[in-house]
Amino acid sequence: MSFSLWPWFMAATLLVACGDDGQTGGGPLGGGPGTGGGGEVDPDPILERAPVISHDCTEKRPMASEAGAMNARLEGLVALGGDFFVTAVAETLDIATVGLDGSLGEPLTVASTPYAAHGSLTISDGTDLVMIWSEGEALFFARIDSSLTLVEGPTAIAGATGASVSAAALLPTDGGFALLYGAGSGSTMNLRFLSLDADGQAAGESVLVADLGEQYAASATMTATGDGGFAVAYTSGNLGAYSVMFVLLDGDGTQRFTPKRISQAPGGNSTSGFSYNPRRNIVKVGAGYWVAYVETEADYDAMKGGSIIRVAVVDSEGNATIHPLEAPVDQVESGFPTFVELDDGLGLAWTTGSVIWVCGGCITDYDLHFVVLDTTALAPASEVVTHVHETNGITTPIVAVAGEDLLTGGNLDFHAVTLPATGAMKCVATD
Repeated sequence: MSFSLWPWFMAATLLVACGDDGQTGGGPLGGGPGTGGGGEVDPDPILERAPVISHDCTEKRPMASEAGAMNARLEGLVALGGDFFVTAVAETLDIATVGLDGSLGEPLTVASTPYAAHGSLTISDGTDLVMIWSEGEALFFARIDSSLTLVEGPTAIAGATGASVSAAALLPTDGGFALLYGAGSGSTMNLRFLSLDADGQAAGESVLVADLGEQYAASATMTATGDGGFAVAYTSGNLGAYSVMFVLLDGDGTQRFTPKRISQAPGGNSTSGFSYNPRRNIVKVGAGYWVAYVETEADYDAMKGGSIIRVAVVDSEGNATIHPLEAPVDQVESGFPTFVELDDGLGLAWTTGSVIWVCGGCITDYDLHFVVLDTTALAPASEVVTHVHETNGITTPIVAVAGEDLLTGGNLDFHAVTLPATGAMKCVATD
């Protein structure tokens, strides 16, 4: 039920706020003034719509980890060739195999400078595992095979540098990769696009996608358009007034149209955006795209409000219809949405728990939820499966899929530190 060993996860990073990444009560995620766009708002919560059941999903192992390995952060969970791999940062940045039962293999240390490596991305290109992370004022690249042997790197990515640099999204392409990253100076952050060769080196100059405003790191997500381009959504704005923006890029990063706002306009007590932790917030569905983000409506003086997940259905010109996943409930916040692509369906994972208005040693109570969505009706296609938190809330969830098996990962909240954990679910198609 729990991990047997986490010796390589000892002593790592502090959280930005209780519950990780500023996602908890104590500060809304945000998003800021957008240009144009917005979209029609559908008031009908997705989870209350008539279900179109296509999958039977169940919890197979609760999310848990043995006590004792604190100050560590799980950052990646990837399936390759039927096996699962987990990435975590503590004193070093490591990757290891992990079983559905939570058992860990011998880790490979990818970056060994104590506390310097952070914000890692791990993906599979179908053959190997590829990692991007920031260290100092540069982004680094490494390619690792399924036996956890380094094939390429670690090497600095020429051109992907800055006083504050962060990886946001990475996709495999024909012969290389497409990278979204943030490059900051002072209190501002820019989002940039860079094509990489197969060895992780820049194939040309980086392209400015957007000025993100006042941001801690780049908060963005990306998926392929199917015609050689990329669909990008990102958080833009300034503290307390953020928006979710959308744009299509050509293969070289050139914008196909001016970015459009696909969230409701910020203002007053309302703000929208993504977590800084990279996850799958966008997927291509038919001829359009679904974007999952967090909308916060909170009055901090009165200590009222909360946050919900919204799904924006966006066409190829950036026009959106905005759907709530659930109805808003005072004192309750949902966060960390991530799409989960099954072999025969599309799922969504997210967390829900109590708002914490004032933190003096607080620990969140987030549970992790998962549901399959019908891509025609935008309605539940399975029952909602829940990992109920134990003593500590579940933050920054990631889900990897191998056939009918889902390995779930996250960080258990210990106020200012975390404890990595995994769980397991199973989803079987019923038709």
